[in-house]
Amino acid sequence: CETDRKQIAELKRLAALIKSGDFSQTGARPMGIAVKAWREWNAYRPAVAAQQMKRPFFVAQGGHDYQVTVKDFAGWQQHLAGRSNVTFYTCDDCNHLFVKSKHFSTPDEYDIPGNVAVEVIARLAGWIKSQP
Repeated sequence: CETDRKQIAELKRLAALIKSGDFSQTGARPMGIAVKAWREWNAYRPAVAAQQMKRPFFVAQGGHDYQVTVKDFAGWQQHLAGRSNVTFYTCDDCNHLFVKSKHFSTPDEYDIPGNVAVEVIARLAGWIKSQP
């Protein structure tokens, strides 16, 4: 309906302004969140922060994940390349929640009950056990 289209268009407009860092046209609390929080989130680079941490990392990716994509995963691999205490793992047929999926996931898939894939649990448990 027309009302939905207008709401979607407004949300897209706000999202673009937030992403650009231009808060002059958003009001004090775009999408109900304080501008200060948006600025902090826009500036935060988790993979860069992880580079500075010395602790071990287990970075996992679901191959059917539409929220955190394989492109995002590649960025983590790039930022943490060469670290002997970082393990990367991909479950090709898992979604964002590491539940098996026969296709690229959608938001509707979150309504379907499921369990974390056994191989993901086994891989993570093995990694945990291998830590000093």
